[in-house]
Amino acid sequence: MSLSSTVAGDRKYLTLTHDGTSAGLWSSLSGTKQRWVVTDFGAYVTIGIAVSPTSRKYLGSNSDGTVVTLWSAETAAQQWVVTDFGTHSTFHHHSDTGRKYLGVYQGALRLWPTADSSERWNYTCAAPACWETTGVPASIKLKKSADIERDYLSATDDGTDVSMWLTKASSQQWLIEAQGDSYTIQLYSDAGTPARSYLAASDDGTFMTLMETSTEAAGVAVRWIIEQRSSNPIYHWSSPLSPPYTTIKAAGTYLQNRVYLGGGASGASSTEAYLWSSLFGTARGGEQRWTISCT
Repeated sequence: MSLSSTVAGDRKYLTLTHDGTSAGLWSSLSGTKQRWVVTDFGAYVTIGIAVSPTSRKYLGSNSDGTVVTLWSAETAAQQWVVTDFGTHSTFHHHSDTGRKYLGVYQGALRLWPTADSSERWNYTCAAPACWETTGVPASIKLKKSADIERDYLSATDDGTDVSMWLTKASSQQWLIEAQGDSYTIQLYSDAGTPARSYLAASDDGTFMTLMETSTEAAGVAVRWIIEQRSSNPIYHWSSPLSPPYTTIKAAGTYLQNRVYLGGGASGASSTEAYLWSSLFGTARGGEQRWTISCT
């Protein structure tokens, strides 16, 4: 499930931090970092991150309740009581210092003695997306605008070129697998996996290719951050006029700012797949927004 604070602001979703050692808040649902498992033990529940690159898993606090972080073992400090008020819920645990309610203050997690508006949470239970099931191929398609014809992410059979294509076919199917807090995207084929199959980008963001291995190498990024979003990227609030979409961002490209996978930059018949530096609210913005489906 995902847990979101009712406090107004850009960052509201309970998230795993980038190094996997603690918890914080984030502005959108971006896959496994915002997915938590709440386990009911009757008198209490534990809140554990679904996928963690480290041994730290359980949400808890230090002995005096001044720090909220993740812990490897489940002890009394990682036991929570959930109270459902209909429109929201509270999470608290027993503390000798009186700090017990999980809340948000100035964009950060905290424990507080009382349950006021800053200590209210909503949680959403949802099944994983179809593409998160191991071995299920998916198509990756641009959120199509009127001036883009080629909207399916594709690759040549020999893996030497990544491009955009008109229709969904065998060379437009991909396997997406979780690798801790990121994903690999691998070309799928009924005839067998080609030698070069892993979607990759150069460290400077200037070209796309397929690699033989999913192991990170100097100058090449083969891991991707997939974020499921529901609002216009140029605003901090959700709009009913902004349908859900997905962004695919290169992970580990520290030397440059081109990170967002996009297509269709050169007009309606463009075959180019590329990395771009940001999401825009103009027509170009649709070129970095995707849908991932398994049908």
